Amino acid sequence: MDTVVTEILAPILNQSGLPRAAGLLNAPALREQTEQRIRSGGALAGQPGISGMPDFAQQTGGTYRLPAPVDLFDTQTGTKAV
Repeated sequence: MDTVVTEILAPILNQSGLPRAAGLLNAPALREQTEQRIRSGGALAGQPGISGMPDFAQQTGGTYRLPAPVDLFDTQTGTKAV
């Protein structure tokens, strides 16, 4: 059954930019693919990078700068970071 589903859905999912059917049917394979893409700074599971940051960082020599000054907050305490 898995093979039939993979053979039918793989072309559709690949054309739509969604994770490959094999990844949907095999969580360890999807996890490994995602980890490789994170390590390489590329897109996650065939989708654009998180908020475009990895792709933008590659285009600007590997650094990502926020477009405007922002306040950073400690997520544990909710206080503004120094």
